[in-house]
Amino acid sequence: MYYITINQYYKMYISDSDSDNDSDIEQYDDMEEAFALETASIASSSTNDPLDYDSDSGSESIIIDDMNNNSDSDSDSDEEPEYITEIFQEDSGHLYMDKTNNEYYIGFCKPMHRPCLILMANSVSPTTFFHHSYERICQYLQHYSSLMLRTPKLEIMQLHITDDEIYSIVIKTHWLRLVQRNWKRVFRERKEIIRRRMTIESLKTYELTSKFPYGLRTLPGLNGMMSVYRNLERAAA
Repeated sequence: MYYITINQYYKMYISDSDSDNDSDIEQYDDMEEAFALETASIASSSTNDPLDYDSDSGSESIIIDDMNNNSDSDSDSDEEPEYITEIFQEDSGHLYMDKTNNEYYIGFCKPMHRPCLILMANSVSPTTFFHHSYERICQYLQHYSSLMLRTPKLEIMQLHITDDEIYSIVIKTHWLRLVQRNWKRVFRERKEIIRRRMTIESLKTYELTSKFPYGLRTLPGLNGMMSVYRNLERAAA
């Protein structure tokens, strides 16, 4: 909101080229008289409101409110991207459903010092996660997050609901890294066994016995791939 005096209001409409025109001068004189009457009526009706009339300045003022223009610009800037609305419509059922204790979720979390917990901020269903890009999923989760997040990071979380109905989580993303690391090891072993099966000695043994030599008869797979960590846990105990 800002103020302009009546003289400034006239200057916006009077040009140098029309300054010598007598009819225009008379027209502005009539306008000045009309605005003086209008300003006097405004001052008499709102003397208790300092925002509508400035009695100390000694000159009348016209109040121009530009709040509507600012609100329009703010509403345009606050409009969320279309793909965020699309993800929300697709995953709203998961967003508002009651979460299950001890279940695994994909989403954002936030560590808290008091109490010393890691709280669930938001999550997305696996189906929606694989339908959209990683960047858009992260933007959607941050937009609809229940907590303020500065540097959010997508995690695999196991939910633990406390007695006070607090959604505390345990981060399980490190297990995904361990699975990836061990699968690379298993994949190298599979390639090596296949290479050794193609040698002349192995093919000859297979032709005579219908079996490959010892050590080449089975291919390692996903089953039992993580047993090495169980063995380490038993050894540590």
